[in-house]
Amino acid sequence: MYAQLARKALGLTWPIVLPLAAAGVLLHWGGVPAGGLSTVLPRLALALAIALAWRFNRSRIVFAAVSVWAGGEAVLALPPGTARAAVTVCLPLTLLVFALVQERGLTTPIGWARWAFVGVQVLGVLSLRQAENAALGRWLGEPLFALPWFLHPGLAKPGILAFLLVLFVLGWRMATSRSAIDTGLFGALVGGAFVLHTPGGEAERLVYLGAVGVILLITMVEASYTLAYRDELTGLPGRRALNETLQQLGGTYTLAMADVDHFKKFNDSYGHDAGDQCLRYVAAHLAAVGGGGRAFRYGGEEFTILFPGKTVDEALEHLEALRAGIADAKFAIRAQGRPKKRPEKPKKPGPIKSVSVTVSLGACERDPDSDDLRDAHAVMEKADKRLYKSKKDGRNRVTAKGC
Repeated sequence: MYAQLARKALGLTWPIVLPLAAAGVLLHWGGVPAGGLSTVLPRLALALAIALAWRFNRSRIVFAAVSVWAGGEAVLALPPGTARAAVTVCLPLTLLVFALVQERGLTTPIGWARWAFVGVQVLGVLSLRQAENAALGRWLGEPLFALPWFLHPGLAKPGILAFLLVLFVLGWRMATSRSAIDTGLFGALVGGAFVLHTPGGEAERLVYLGAVGVILLITMVEASYTLAYRDELTGLPGRRALNETLQQLGGTYTLAMADVDHFKKFNDSYGHDAGDQCLRYVAAHLAAVGGGGRAFRYGGEEFTILFPGKTVDEALEHLEALRAGIADAKFAIRAQGRPKKRPEKPKKPGPIKSVSVTVSLGACERDPDSDDLRDAHAVMEKADKRLYKSKKDGRNRVTAKGC
């Protein structure tokens, strides 16, 4: 169990861990020469991340990169003191705001408002260099309250408190959504903390600034991969991922086609929102299929399950268990007419209706020695025919022979 959790955690955080670990190794053993490429490459990595995010209209990544870059340049340019302390407060709170605002483009009214938000902070930080604002600057640089003896007093500084607060919020979002964008925003926060709080000089800060650029570049690659290969509604791999997986497989495997029974009638009766919930519900069951099966969304209410290295007889027991598990569970539909926002005078909600959802399946084994069932397209076509036989024979069943 612990090993599985560790693998999941590493699979989620490797775009953050790898660049920061590489930066640490470089600083500890390699050293960074002053000037030259060591000052250009970190900024180039951030510029590439901004350009790629702009091209794919990922405004949150653009603003995250701009914020970390501006914060890093401010720390490099400003002497220790009030203005630098203000940057340590502004950067995590800015990343939190951009993480919570949905994608709305860069030149829309909300986009311009976010540009203005960054600009106001820049002016605010610069204003702290004025003698008239010395009191505010001292407040930003000093601990806000006393801590127990076993905790470092610096933990109560506004910048550290802001970082810890945002670390918790963005970490929770990353863990629950498992989105590449949320992972990138969390990585920008962690990398930005290294830039702002490292005890080293300019070279060390630039290395960590470059690590943030690499994190955001990886984020864009991961987000693009998800867009191309993952179904947005169910989270399952899509048809393109299925086709590429089949091209790489040889030998024996079993492919099953699954279809939600009476789905059109379900949509007509309960609405498209309930239909989407139903597809997510079925997809969650399919993703947990045993026997080493991998589930894909083929399209509409149709799914595909692939069992590499399994004969149809070996896969059949897992398909039957899957079918029975879906049929035995109850799918809860929210009360019809329920408003998306809480009204001022809420009415008593209607009863939550539970309905049975079933699936029909057809399975076929690839036979390397058969001219008819050697090609992946032929295997899928045969599985599809068996699926329709299941539906014709009464639905809620698996057909693995005949046709």
